[in-house]
Formats: sequence, structure tokens, C-alpha cells
Amino acid sequence: ILMGKSLFYFSFFLILAGGGGLIWGTVLRILRQREKVYEGETKAKVVDLILRGDETHSGGFSNKYYPVFQYYANGKHCETVYDEGAYPAAWKIGQTVYIEYDREDPSVYRIRRIEPRDMLPAALYVAGVGCVLIGTVMFIIFALRQA
Repeated sequence: ILMGKSLFYFSFFLILAGGGGLIWGTVLRILRQREKVYEGETKAKVVDLILRGDETHSGGFSNKYYPVFQYYANGKHCETVYDEGAYPAAWKIGQTVYIEYDREDPSVYRIRRIEPRDMLPAALYVAGVGCVLIGTVMFIIFALRQA
């Protein structure tokens, strides 16, 4: 009987924890969508590399390669030079990059990067579904033992 009660309580706990994970995953996803400035997504292609001399912290100059991106956003053809350069070049001509852009002004964009906080809502949601399913199966096993 003690084993049966602990199975019942554990299944109940898993269902509650899973429900909480589902709720928090959904809430965090909605909050993340609201703070998102860059709503459009597209592919950009590196069509050129521009070599520029930039001033360093010590007052000298260093050369950096800046990629020129071409992409279509909202039916418009855009071509822009990326703000961040690197030496040696971090880009190759012909390379494809995924970008996010502002739908109202497609020239405002950023390279799409997956950040850990972007994956948290999905992880909570998946964990919640898993806990609810396992808790439900355990509850069914408990109910069949009692019958």
C-alpha cells in the first residue's frame, strides 16, 4: 500500500510539474516574441569584402575585412556593409548567412544567432510535455493496481 501511495503522489507531482513547465514555457515564449525587434528572417549572401583601416585602442590602425551582404526583404533588394569587421576575414565571398531584419526598415538587421535564452521556452515546454506524459502513465499504472 505504501508503494501505491508513493506512486500516486509521484505521478501527481509529475503532472503538476509538467503543467508548470508548459505554462512557463508558453509565457516565456510570448514575452520573448514581444521584445523581438527583428521580425523578418531571410538569407543574405556575402558578395564582397571591403578592407578598411580602423583605429585601435592604442591610437594605431589595423586593417579589417567587412562583408557586404545582399538580401531580399519585403520584396526589396538590399545591399549593406556589415558593422563588424575582422582580420583575418571571418567571411568568404559567396557565403550564406541567416539574418533577422526590421519589417518596417529592412536595412536594420542583425545576424541570426541562437542564444541559450532563446532555447529555454522550448526546453521548458518539452520537459513539461514529458513530465505530463510520464505522470499520466504512472497514474494509470496506479489506477490499474488499485482496481
